[in-house]
Amino acid sequence: MAFIVSTTVERLFQVNCNAKKAFDFLSNAREAMQAFPKLQQFTETKEGVWLWETEKLALGNLSHAIRGHVQYKHNGENHIAWSPAPGDSNAQLSGQWTIKAAGDNACQIALLSKGDYDIPLPALIKRMIETTLNTELNGLFDGFIVGVQKKLG
Repeated sequence: MAFIVSTTVERLFQVNCNAKKAFDFLSNAREAMQAFPKLQQFTETKEGVWLWETEKLALGNLSHAIRGHVQYKHNGENHIAWSPAPGDSNAQLSGQWTIKAAGDNACQIALLSKGDYDIPLPALIKRMIETTLNTELNGLFDGFIVGVQKKLG
């Protein structure tokens, strides 16, 4: 019987650009998501709604691709959020970027990302898969932040 694994990733980091430049980059979902490792496809299915699909991720001896529809919204200044949208998904993804100026040419960025992942495997191996998926996702988000930092300076 399938089970759900829930994860939360939180990161706080600084980039050497003004908050407007960071907001402009991160609010452009198509451009920002190019920095996400192992993202196989990121397709706009309708205005503001994106299908997010990863390559198959290694979960011990098993593998699993994540597929989730998300809707992006922003306030035009310093906050970008995404939430689950209807569609054929095996994950409910949500999160936000919050950008805060830290001087004339620097800003602090906070990332919060949450996911509920449907894993089509026996519940007997849930604990092992939870640990492995959390490790894999944390590594992907760390790589994503490095990509964002390279892009923004």
